[in-house]
Amino acid sequence: MKYKKEIIAGLLITSSLSIAQAGTVYPTLNPALSAAISTNGSRTVFDFTSLGQSVDEGAGTTSFMGTSNNDSWDFGWNIAANADPFITGNLSFTNTTSTDQTFNVVLTLPTQLTSGTVVETGTLGLKLNDSGVDGSASLILNQWHGLINPLSPPPQLDMPLLIGSEFNCGGIGCATILSPVSNTQTHSEINHNGEAISSIGTHINFTLSAGDTVNLNTRWDVSPVPVPAAVWLFTSGLIGLFATSRFKKA
Repeated sequence: MKYKKEIIAGLLITSSLSIAQAGTVYPTLNPALSAAISTNGSRTVFDFTSLGQSVDEGAGTTSFMGTSNNDSWDFGWNIAANADPFITGNLSFTNTTSTDQTFNVVLTLPTQLTSGTVVETGTLGLKLNDSGVDGSASLILNQWHGLINPLSPPPQLDMPLLIGSEFNCGGIGCATILSPVSNTQTHSEINHNGEAISSIGTHINFTLSAGDTVNLNTRWDVSPVPVPAAVWLFTSGLIGLFATSRFKKA
């Protein structure tokens, strides 16, 4: 009887480890996605769970849609987020002032705790429009970073994309399109100040010409690296040997 209990315990331990490593648990149907937008010294914070509309897409993914505006800009969003974790979607900004304006945007998503080695994938595309109809539009992408644990200052700047890139178009109602550009890297906890991942985000800073609009297609995805099958076989073997040894002693 004692032998059976030890074998069952060993199987349960192995099973629970496999599930955690695979990252297939979906603990949140409405993740607390938020954004902070700063321009000209003013800062606005958005809680997408209580602003606009949200749709449960299943498997822990929620889509958030809405618009907002003030004296300096119009902002629209269509974003999907999952605590597993990833953030993906479209952000639209129109500079409604008469001068060039710099936007600083930080998206933040608390996630399920993720330890060990992860694969991080960042993607960015954009469309620049002469919505001011003055015959030109310009955008300078000052920063794009995928963030790990951005809630604890200072923010951990992770993967950069297209920093310093400049986009222009000419002609009434012109548009410039950047096809999505991606990058992938593998990190362990040592790359994130020795801490497990508890939240992710994206940091976008850009300067947009007066009266014009940019649509940003962005994605930040963090995926646990599965432990090789050989490691699980080795672990299972050790558990089996331990249980057999205890059985013989009994």
